[in-house]
Amino acid sequence: MNFFMPFNHPMMNLFNPFVMPNFNIFTPMNYYNNAYYASPSNSIFTSNVKRSSNISRPQTTTVKSTPKISKQDKPYNKVNGQKLAKKIVENLPNDRDPENPLCAKYVKEAVEDCGLGEYIKGNGAHCKYVFRANPNFKEIKTKDFSTLPEGSIIVYQADDKVTFKNGSTGRIGENGHVTIALGDGRACSDIIEDEIAYSSKANTFIPV
Repeated sequence: MNFFMPFNHPMMNLFNPFVMPNFNIFTPMNYYNNAYYASPSNSIFTSNVKRSSNISRPQTTTVKSTPKISKQDKPYNKVNGQKLAKKIVENLPNDRDPENPLCAKYVKEAVEDCGLGEYIKGNGAHCKYVFRANPNFKEIKTKDFSTLPEGSIIVYQADDKVTFKNGSTGRIGENGHVTIALGDGRACSDIIEDEIAYSSKANTFIPV
């Protein structure tokens, strides 16, 4: 060990006019790099207020948002159903052309008149997509169309094979078909149907 190694103590340098001090006594020291001192706003050198564990800090209030109810969880809306069934009958045309059926037009007009959705162009088969996207209707599954409540909508696909209660069958046209249940086993679009024909491929919707 060299006992004559220069000894450069910081305090000695303060009184030595020829040696510059090697530290700044005005710089706050952060001994442990504690997170408490990491932010300037938390530094003990930036505030004259003494921190105390007894100082109450504002509590953060968490506001819980109300969860949205999926339309699939909503029950059948009887008021809207009755209103829709009544409107489709009121709008029946007096001069219907059997060679030019307009089922989709009258069904969508009735829905619009009841404030349950805007009119969207498309044939009977296309109504499947219209009512799937409509928040006022939800799709259901049933094997007995005769028990569908008022205002329910039945959509048949093009060339769909249908069955009646007496066992006879029929076939839907090339544009598909859409109709509204009246709640008594009948249905209506641009004409009243005394029976709602069944098809496993048909899509059924109820107002919610």
